[in-house]
Formats: sequence, structure tokens, C-alpha cells
Amino acid sequence: MNLKILSIITGTLIIVTIFLFIFTGSPSKSPGVTPTSTPAANLSPVPTADLQQPPAPGKAKLTGSICLPESTPPAGFILVAEQLPSRQRITKYIPGPFDGDTPFALEVAPGTYQVYTEAPNRTKIGLYSQYAVCRGTPGCVDHDLLEINSEADKIVSNIDVCDYQWSQPQTSPSSSSIPTISTPISF
Repeated sequence: MNLKILSIITGTLIIVTIFLFIFTGSPSKSPGVTPTSTPAANLSPVPTADLQQPPAPGKAKLTGSICLPESTPPAGFILVAEQLPSRQRITKYIPGPFDGDTPFALEVAPGTYQVYTEAPNRTKIGLYSQYAVCRGTPGCVDHDLLEINSEADKIVSNIDVCDYQWSQPQTSPSSSSIPTISTPISF
């Protein structure tokens, strides 16, 4: 009798685990919960005073602006802070239309990041690179993404995503290969 009850309980646990895995991608997560840290703060657009507010305790804050491309700006895009070396992505949708540069403030865990924007299809469109820092000066041709080192309780400022001149189309890896923290769209 006890073996029969144990078999029923084991079978039920296996079915529940399979159900959770199918609907969440992991048997340890609850449906609808992102398996990473707290989502990023709202970004659309950020008042100047908010750029100088200290980050939450234990967090770092990345601030800067997203310069508009010389061509027609997109209707909206995604700001990405990609942590290195894990490639964990903190993303935030920034809706258009735009009127000038768009400031941003993004709280992240301390670490090293690369920051860029991408279209909804995950194609990179703007970079924070050496070119974004030195644009307009002779010999300014380096389009490699810059690494940003952030520390707990500190603000890293002047991260201007302004390089739209790089020539190689880059598509971010598929979402199934990179953990992502996404913040819901807010208007």
C-alpha cells in the first residue's frame, strides 16, 4: 500500500515539474517571473534631477543620453546594458517620437557593461563606443563598444549612445541563449 501511494506522489511531482518546465523554461521558476534581479527603472524620458539621484543601496546607476541618428529616428527602440562576461541583458523599451537627445538613467548590479540600442528585431542600431566619445574629431574611427565599470552606490555618467556610423550589421544572439531582464513598456 505504501509503495502505491509513493508511486502516485512521485508521478504527480514529475507531472508538475514537467508542466513548470514547459511554461517557464525551468522547474524552479513560477510562471510569469523573470529569473534575474529587479527590473530596470522607467526611462522615458528622465528628468535631469533624476539623473543625479543616487542609486538604490547596493546598485550602480548608468546615465547618459541616446543621440538621434542622422537618418529618420526610429519610432522606438530598446536600450540594452549587457553585463560582461555573462552577457546578461538589462533592457528597456524607449518609445518615440523623439524631440532631441533622450536622457536615460538605468540602475544595474555592480559590474562591467556595454551599452547600445537595438531595433525590436534585435539588430543593433546605436553604440556607446570610442567613436561616440570622440565623434567629429580627425582620426576618430574606432567603433568598438566601450566597457563601463560600475560600482555599488555610484553613478557612471556621460554614457552617450551616439555611434550610428559603424558599418557591420550586428544582430544580438537569440533570446533563448541570453538571460534577459525586461521592464514592461510604459508611457
